[in-house]
Amino acid sequence: SPSTSVSPSASLSPSASVSPSPGLVATLYISINGIEYAKDRPDTTQKVLWDSLIITDIADETPTRCQLSVRGFIPAVGDEVIVRLGSTRIFAGPILTTQVTYVGTPANYTIHVEAIDYTWLLMTGPLVTRRYTAQSATAIAQNLIATDAPAFSSAGVVGGLPTVDEITFTNEPVITCLVRLAKRIGGYVRVDYYKVVDLFLTDTADPPDDLTVSHPSLLGLTLTRDLGQVVTRASVEGGGSSALASVNVGETILPVHDA
Repeated sequence: SPSTSVSPSASLSPSASVSPSPGLVATLYISINGIEYAKDRPDTTQKVLWDSLIITDIADETPTRCQLSVRGFIPAVGDEVIVRLGSTRIFAGPILTTQVTYVGTPANYTIHVEAIDYTWLLMTGPLVTRRYTAQSATAIAQNLIATDAPAFSSAGVVGGLPTVDEITFTNEPVITCLVRLAKRIGGYVRVDYYKVVDLFLTDTADPPDDLTVSHPSLLGLTLTRDLGQVVTRASVEGGGSSALASVNVGETILPVHDA
């Protein structure tokens, strides 16, 4: 049943928005389809099983996942799930899958819910085919978001980003375009839990608090290390130029128009 603090059994990935200050455990709130589930909610027949909450946060633009179980009602695929510590959102996004488990009778059921953060919407929306020349990364990102992802805000796109000579997108998801744009200038992309897209060179967000043995929410923390995140191959695409003349097999010099 609901409690007023983070369940020791819950697994929350550490991040700047998740980790409360030392000496403070914020109240955990979960809303599904706009309905808030908290300790003082009068209807106790509909509840979230707090110990079932798992938030999996992976680096870079991979969408964060959230799992939880409920009883007394059946959420629909696409319903929005928002998880907060106090007033700070630590997850927000649509339900991707639901699984119903019955025990004994049809009246005794539990619904397992898996949700995915808003980044997923930028992966499944309209595909982009467009070419930009001699524009700043700021202007390109703002145009991409306004044109192809109007439900999102570009307020997190830093102004005055470097100029990109030319970049072309061909049938690519919006998030792929933004990631390619960020990599072109040596920057990063992040979608927050309010549908604001951040594109920046240096992350100015406050770092998370250190997790120490005295941290109040350290119980139940699971740390997973994955070698799959290590880059083992990098593809590099360079420019090109036309050859000035035919060359013989085995030739060691290739004459071109633009060296």
